[in-house]
Amino acid sequence: MPAGGDIIYASDGTLPAAVQVADGTNLTGINVAGPITGSPVVGVVFTAPPSGRVRAAVTGTLAATAGTGQINGLLAVQVRTGAVIGAGTLVHDGFAADPGARVVFIGPINGGVCGSAAMMVSGLTPGAQYNAQTVHGVLGTSAAMTVYNRAVTVDPLP
Repeated sequence: MPAGGDIIYASDGTLPAAVQVADGTNLTGINVAGPITGSPVVGVVFTAPPSGRVRAAVTGTLAATAGTGQINGLLAVQVRTGAVIGAGTLVHDGFAADPGARVVFIGPINGGVCGSAAMMVSGLTPGAQYNAQTVHGVLGTSAAMTVYNRAVTVDPLP
């Protein structure tokens, strides 16, 4: 492990590998506030780098597919302690606590958006295992949405 003040380069082997997983399953008829994970769950396990900081990103497509009015759909990433995806203590909630770090679609039926959002998660214990998963839901609407092409990526930061 590098000493305090050392310069850390991704190429020198001091950072754990970046991890990513994606799934193209169409999750249809979503009309609950969430956060929910859907099936299959899209998540990764990662090791916190010496800095205790990672960049966690979520990517996906949201589409309003049924109902009336407009939809307010969200897609985000949650980070938890431990090596079991979806289990452990919640350490970062992009769905509820970080409005700038989620894919948002506010629009009419038959509309949609494909997007990505990333956030820095800090305060992680270096060398400890964590898990990150996508979550989604709709807010205050009589419409339903479809979510597809979900992905989560975790990059260690120096």
